[in-house]
Amino acid sequence: MIKTATIVYLICFSCYVLFTRQPDYFNGEFARGTIVCLEKDKKKKSVRYRVGSEAFVVPLKGWGARQVAEGDAVEVIHDPSPPSNGSMILFLLTGLNYLNF
Repeated sequence: MIKTATIVYLICFSCYVLFTRQPDYFNGEFARGTIVCLEKDKKKKSVRYRVGSEAFVVPLKGWGARQVAEGDAVEVIHDPSPPSNGSMILFLLTGLNYLNF
């Protein structure tokens, strides 16, 4: 019973993660980005990424901002229509995690 409930939970949670976040894997596009510190306070980090000839800089929020350092290369997923709406993808020991910004 517990094994079945665990399997059903994991399937439902996986579907929730894949289908409810914006941008998602099905209609989002990927770009390479770089971590930058735009302010004197080095704790306030942002991600700079390019889509075509346009560059976007978006501040990082949340616990994952501490996991990256200035100059690190990261993967960004963004919406095709407003490319300024993006999320940084972090691979940690706990699995795939997202930072929305």
